[in-house]
Amino acid sequence: MFNIFYTLPIYSIDNQHGADSHQNLTVLDVPERDIGDWDSLAVTFSSPLNENQNFEDKMHLVDKETGKVVGAWILSKDRQELIFSHLEPDQKLILTIDPELQGNDGKILKEEYHTSIQTKNLKLNIGFAS
Repeated sequence: MFNIFYTLPIYSIDNQHGADSHQNLTVLDVPERDIGDWDSLAVTFSSPLNENQNFEDKMHLVDKETGKVVGAWILSKDRQELIFSHLEPDQKLILTIDPELQGNDGKILKEEYHTSIQTKNLKLNIGFAS
């Protein structure tokens, strides 16, 4: 008597990002942060970025009222965040990231990324020492 066993393939689906998420770079978060004395925007990615690319050509930050925001993107030490500091209070911004942005492992954004951001409305407090 012979026993016959069949091996069936196992399929796995990543419900959060879809089946292609392991092959593409993704934006995980875009929080506004206080870094030092400045209000900043930190874009967090799913894997470290390739540092040998021009981030100014691929990351576009625009004020809805005045146009392009003047400044520079700074890559964090772990290369998973791009930081834009010195934001003005109470700005309505649009962030666009080109799909050519590349991770250190060769992964790229699958499609252009867009998000709207409203910076905090900071009120000036003046106090006098007595």
